[in-house]
Order: sequence, then C-alpha cells, then structure tokens
Amino acid sequence: MKLTYEKCGDYLIPNLIPDPEPEGELRKFGLMRRSYLENHRGHLFRIVVVR
Repeated sequence: MKLTYEKCGDYLIPNLIPDPEPEGELRKFGLMRRSYLENHRGHLFRIVVVR
C-alpha cells in the first residue's frame, strides 16, 4: 500500500482509503448472522442493509 500525504498547515496528513470489501455470496455463518439480525435485532439489520 502506497501512502500519499496532504499538507494541512504545518502538518502532513496521510490520505487513507481502505480497500473495498470483496463482494461475494454469503455462506453458512453469514446467512445465520443475517437471519439473526432480521429476527432479533431489526434496527441493526436495517443499518447493515442500507450500507
């Protein structure tokens, strides 16, 4: 990972951009987690799905 910096006043601030998460199908534990969030933690499920 190559870092670049932006000068802000007297400071150099690193430009940190995370690598994108790989898109893929959900496997067993991912599906179990999604089902749990849907049924027991609806507010968290809506936050996760919106992103």
